[in-house]
Amino acid sequence: MKILKIFIPRKGESKEKTVNKIVLTVAFILLIGCGIFFAIFTRCGITPPPDGDTTGLSGLYEDPRLKYPNIVFPDGLLDEFVDLYARNHDFAGWLRIEGLERSLATWVVRGDIMENGQHEYLKKDFYGKKSRYGTPFIDIVCNADVLDDNTTIHGHNMNDGNLFNILEDYIKVDAFKQNPIIYYSTRYANYKFKVFAVYLTNPDPVEDNGYLFYYPKANFDSEESFNGYIKMIEQKTLYHTGVDVKYGDKLLTLSTCYDVYNNLNETARLVVAARMVRDNESDDVDFSKIVINENPRYYQRWYDYKGQSNPFRDTERWHP
Repeated sequence: MKILKIFIPRKGESKEKTVNKIVLTVAFILLIGCGIFFAIFTRCGITPPPDGDTTGLSGLYEDPRLKYPNIVFPDGLLDEFVDLYARNHDFAGWLRIEGLERSLATWVVRGDIMENGQHEYLKKDFYGKKSRYGTPFIDIVCNADVLDDNTTIHGHNMNDGNLFNILEDYIKVDAFKQNPIIYYSTRYANYKFKVFAVYLTNPDPVEDNGYLFYYPKANFDSEESFNGYIKMIEQKTLYHTGVDVKYGDKLLTLSTCYDVYNNLNETARLVVAARMVRDNESDDVDFSKIVINENPRYYQRWYDYKGQSNPFRDTERWHP
């Protein structure tokens, strides 16, 4: 075949021509190999592992952005998130919980509220397809690029144990001891947060005599407002972790549905609250400071269901 003559050296050819054919053959093989490698990455939809190790990508591209010449990436975007942003510009961050008997590593998105009042990612996966799992998303009041005073992320509590079902583990102190640290990355930076509270609350003011604790509050107007918010959480938490919180700390709030009443059509909200590890602060947590809250502050619907009186009915309420 004529094409083979281009690559295969022939007897009697000059030394220079033979070398040129060898170089051309090697280059052709490398080109085919790179093409196959690129196809595997793009077709399989490979996403960065939780630890941000993108060695495989950096080995192929010095700058992973070169894979997408038609996309304008935001300044400061972390290299490990280039592929995710290219696939979905709603990509806002990466959430990781580990150290328990199971773990969680998931992308987080920022989307919009639809005409029916629901968040678009309640029933849509990362790639835009309909899914009962949805995709964990930042509360609509929160900033996806720069951390607010409090960043709230919502996710489904799936019966098969997926997504934010892992938050149920934190109801027990042992889970907190196994993993007091939650990792969250925005598109631009990596952060660590220490869990300081785990509590149940109502999703509708009707369930608590017209009161709704607005835990997704993104920013606080004053130190007094912030301290009142933390005081309310301290009343509601199932146990005190010993992790202190002070004005100026950045908070991370993870929220999911929780079946209190054995009725999936009527659920509470399970919330895990954490605050950012401070500069020059150790990741360690002193578990000797853990104290069980013998009388957590619930809400009227919960007390009615349990057949108990509400000791907090006439106590002070925090308002944003």
